[in-house]
Parts: sequence; C-alpha cells; structure tokens
Amino acid sequence: MFSESIVFISSNLFSKGIPMIAGQGLSSVLEGHRRCIVEKIGNISDLDQMTDSFLEQLVKSSLVEPLVMMFDRMTRKLRTEEFGRSVIPRNSIAGRMLSSGGFDEDDGFFGEGGSKRQVARLSIPFIGDPTLLEYAPNPCGMTFPKGEVSGKAVQFDVILWGNPDDSQRVTDEIQRNCDLLSSCAASINKQVKEFNELLPAQVRGAFTAKLDELTKQHTIFDDLGIAEAPEAPILPSTPFTPQPKKGKARAVQIIQKIDKMFVQQLNQTNNNLGDVNNAIQSD
Repeated sequence: MFSESIVFISSNLFSKGIPMIAGQGLSSVLEGHRRCIVEKIGNISDLDQMTDSFLEQLVKSSLVEPLVMMFDRMTRKLRTEEFGRSVIPRNSIAGRMLSSGGFDEDDGFFGEGGSKRQVARLSIPFIGDPTLLEYAPNPCGMTFPKGEVSGKAVQFDVILWGNPDDSQRVTDEIQRNCDLLSSCAASINKQVKEFNELLPAQVRGAFTAKLDELTKQHTIFDDLGIAEAPEAPILPSTPFTPQPKKGKARAVQIIQKIDKMFVQQLNQTNNNLGDVNNAIQSD
C-alpha cells in the first residue's frame, strides 16, 4: 500500500458543474464574482474612499486571470510504491479487469517483481485563477484530465508497471492527459475572456450610479456652504498626488481612471496569455 504521506492521484480536474448534471457551473461562479464586485462598489460611502490605489486593486481583483499551463516546465519525481486492490485506478485496464473478475491481485497479477512499482509524479506549473481548474467548460465531453492542484502546479501520477510497452504507454498516457488539460483550459479561457470583456461596462455602470448618488449628496452640503472636514496631514514620506476635491470633478476623474485601468489590465492579461501559449506551441 502507499505510505500515509503520499496518495496516488486519481481525481479529475475540470469535472465540477457538468452542464447536464445539476449543480453550480462556471457561469454561476463568474456571475457570483460579478455580483460581489458590484456590491463592493455599492457599499462605498464616500468619494474620498476611491483613492487611486483602491481603484487599481478593485480593477485587478475584478478581472478573472485565465489559465496558462506551462507544459514546457513539467517536472517529474519518482517513488516506489506497493500496490494493492485499493490503489489500482478504476478506469485503468487493471482496474477494469479487477472489477470484472478478470484477475485477482493475490493470484500473481503483479508478476515476479511483487506488488512494488515505480510511480512518477508529474508537476505542471500554471498561472491563473486555480478555481478555474475545478469547473467543466461548456460545452464539454465526459473525459476529464487526471490531476489535482498543489500550490501553483497541476500534478498527476503515472505508473511504471515494468512491462516492455512502458515507454510507449507512459508517453501516450502523459500526452493524452496534457492534451485534455490544454483543451479544457482553452475552453475555460474562452469563457473567461468573454466575461472579462463584458465586465468593464458593468463595473463602469455601477460606479456611475454610485458616483451620481455621492455627488448629489456632496452638492447638498456644498449648496449650504458647509465645507468638508480637513484631512489628516500627509506624512513627509507619503507620495502626494493632488486630486480635485469637488464632487463632480472627482467623479469624472474616477470614471476616467477606471476606464484606463481596465484597458491596461485587459491588454496585460491578453498579452501574457498569448506570449506563453505561443512559446509552448513553438517548442
């Protein structure tokens, strides 16, 4: 059996929220994310809260970072494990034979070498939102890549059975899983790209409504001749960026900054995705 510290990876990625099965899918997750951003904007209570750093962080956190699988940086780590009935993957040839009664591991299935085999744990670094690795793309098939997320890497196991066909079988198994990872990530990214491109207009609308509300509130006190309370003195080490204090002027400035930040962030996201994918394809 495997040691307690290492478990054979048999789980699937991109398998949550399959369209034909009831449950929350990626579309629902993205919509929930959009609502949270709009709600955060709705909770702003004063124009002075909307500093440049606040706006920059809000724009950055609102866009969903697509997946980039760095297959060219894949690494391996070998270990020896003792196999038994419970660790034979159910969808493998051995697992199907075992389920159908085609063999019993106690009857010498593992051969003269016993039940110990070499297992390679393969790690593929990725960048992007790890949540996207959980959900099935739409549309999708019924075959999903093996693996699990460990930090900023996708990991999966390959068994070396010690058979003459190990070289070709392992090569095919790795390629098949990488192809599935690549295909699912590409489909997910298409959905994410569409979401990201629609989001700026929605966020702008939420900001416009909130800024209109806050500007009207400022105008009430401006018309009464009641000045704003003075701000705390700026420390010498704090960078100072002059900002207009009047409500309407600040509101216009905020909308302009939001538009500019979204354009810059979307361009950066698309460029990063294109650069990495092009590098992988050219290998």
